[in-house]
Amino acid sequence: MTGREAAAAALDRAPKPITFGEPKGEVSHGGDLGFAWGEYTAATPGDYLRIWRKDRAGNWKLALELLHPR
Repeated sequence: MTGREAAAAALDRAPKPITFGEPKGEVSHGGDLGFAWGEYTAATPGDYLRIWRKDRAGNWKLALELLHPR
């Protein structure tokens, strides 16, 4: 791209960063599954859900992440 207008147009087309709000969440009684949810802001705001599970070593791993725009 060359010039100010081309640069501005390219920035407008670039993906907007996502900012996640303070999550709410729970952990299963067994302690091996957890989930968190909240709101996010981006070009289109929305809600998110993350499901976590512990691996055999006891480390939390993200199993699923859903973003639902409003």
